[in-house]
Amino acid sequence: MMSHLAGLSVATYPVVLAGDLTVGKTSIWRALQGLSFLENTSGFKEPNPAEYNLVVKLTGGQVVTLLVVDTGGAEKDLQFTLSRYHHASAIVFVYAVDNTDSFQSIPAWIKVGAGWLRDDYLRFVIGNKTDLKGEPGVVDLRDQYSLIRTQHLDGGYETSAKDNPKYIIQSFSQIAQALYKRFSVG
Repeated sequence: MMSHLAGLSVATYPVVLAGDLTVGKTSIWRALQGLSFLENTSGFKEPNPAEYNLVVKLTGGQVVTLLVVDTGGAEKDLQFTLSRYHHASAIVFVYAVDNTDSFQSIPAWIKVGAGWLRDDYLRFVIGNKTDLKGEPGVVDLRDQYSLIRTQHLDGGYETSAKDNPKYIIQSFSQIAQALYKRFSVG
C-alpha cells in the first residue's frame, strides 16, 4: 500500500474515525491496511484505540502520511480519546447506511469533535455498509448530501468495507489531497 514511500512523506496528518458502535470504523481501518474483512469486530472485550500510517502519493507527486486513528470501541469515552488526538487534522464521521440512528447521531458527534479538536480541522462523513442497501431503514444518499450542506462538512463518501475496500482507499486518498491542500505551506 505504498509504505515504501514513507521516508519521502512531506507531511503527516492525524485523522480520527468517529461514530456509533457497530458502524464499521474498525472494518474501514482494517481495509486501509489491506487486512481481510471480519464479520463482527464488536465482540472485542477491551476498547482498543489503534493507529495506522497510510502513505498516499498525491496527484501532484507529493507524498503524505495519514495517521488514521480507530477509536476501537472507546466511543463511550470519546472525550478521552479525542483529548489524546486533539491535534487531529481531520475527523471522519462514520455511519452505517442500514442504521438511521447512526446517521442521525452524526450531528452529536460533530458537536463533540468541535469541542476537542483544533479549529481548522477538516470534517468528512462516510456511509459504510452499502452492501446492506437492500435492508429496511437505509439512509438515502440525498440525506448525506443534506448533512454535508447543513453541517458544513468538507466531503462525503459511501462504501462497503466488506465488498469494496478499494473505494475506501480511494476515499482516504481524496481526504489526503484535501488535507494537503488545506495545510501545505507554499
